[in-house]
Amino acid sequence: MLKNYEFLYTTSGTLSADEFEKIKEKIDSIVATDGGSILEEKDLGTRTLLLKRNKTTRGTFRIYQLSLSVPALNALRNYVLVTESILSHYIVKGDSVVTPIMTPFEYKTA
Repeated sequence: MLKNYEFLYTTSGTLSADEFEKIKEKIDSIVATDGGSILEEKDLGTRTLLLKRNKTTRGTFRIYQLSLSVPALNALRNYVLVTESILSHYIVKGDSVVTPIMTPFEYKTA
């Protein structure tokens, strides 16, 4: 059974475009397991972090609206926890209707 989630992650701002793309591709492949899908995704750009993480003050943010099975959700959690270049992540369970990605992240890029 698939459920809807909102997933936000922050990577180090010092990652190259290739490294960032590899992380994105891995997340996409995890989501695709068990029939999961990406309903919406948005790159929020690189911004100054409020707190220093892993000796960096800049982070690149990406947000997803996902439809996932529980095993795929667990695989996604495990992947982001062991990947050193992912500084933080948030997974929020959505209700049956996924709302469009809007305001809290529509700030000017620092």
